[in-house]
Amino acid sequence: MAKIFRTIILTLIIAPVGLMAQGRQSLPCPVAEDTVLSRIEGEDITGWTYGEDPRWYSMAGALPLRATSFEWGKKKEDLTHALGEDNISFIEIFRIYYGTKPYLVVVKATEDDSYAYPQRQRGWEVKPKLNYFVMEEREVDKIHAQDSIGTFVYSLHLVDHGFVQNVKLKKRDQWVQEILKKAVPHENYPWELQFHVSLFGEQNVARFQLYAMHRVFKDIDGVRNVQQIRGERIYGKAELMDYFYFEIPFSQLFQYLRTMSDS
Repeated sequence: MAKIFRTIILTLIIAPVGLMAQGRQSLPCPVAEDTVLSRIEGEDITGWTYGEDPRWYSMAGALPLRATSFEWGKKKEDLTHALGEDNISFIEIFRIYYGTKPYLVVVKATEDDSYAYPQRQRGWEVKPKLNYFVMEEREVDKIHAQDSIGTFVYSLHLVDHGFVQNVKLKKRDQWVQEILKKAVPHENYPWELQFHVSLFGEQNVARFQLYAMHRVFKDIDGVRNVQQIRGERIYGKAELMDYFYFEIPFSQLFQYLRTMSDS
């Protein structure tokens, strides 16, 4: 009886491993197109935060920490706050294929920081982090770039998302390959790409936010810090743009949206 029991246990342990290996072998290797469909550089982006005073504060390529003017005067000189609540080095879209099926990959490149020796607060380092969001091409049909004025929140269904680190942003081939190693399309994936957009054509101003949100639990990914207002998290709500947003010239974001909708 003991021998039979051991046989059953071993079968239960080994069988799932074999099944998973078969699943991996049956999935075609992903291939990325060399063409970049669209790209927004961080140097063209300004981050804005509505402070606690209340006043608006801005930083190049980053959302300032939410604080009073007195606190902001101190924090803006602190290296540990230099990257803000969130920041963007660039946003890029490219196409990948699993077999013959195409997918779009949206990459939000950011910088993160930490101490090499946290207990002593020594060795402060800044490292790149690339958040990637994978979706079927049909999802971008939800984006209507013909609208020149207004505020919109697009919820685009994802098939996978995640991030890669320990790469150099200038070595595109390297980080694209790292994404291809990790990205695997899933059926019924429970995450969405939330894309808040406010377009003001006459003022040549466009504002946006970009992050992933779980459809059920409302968890947030793809941002450096998930902020709260009066104790309530505002990511996933339209009022997010009343407190935090990135801003670029209208013409650039309009072209970005057009590229997404035409891809």
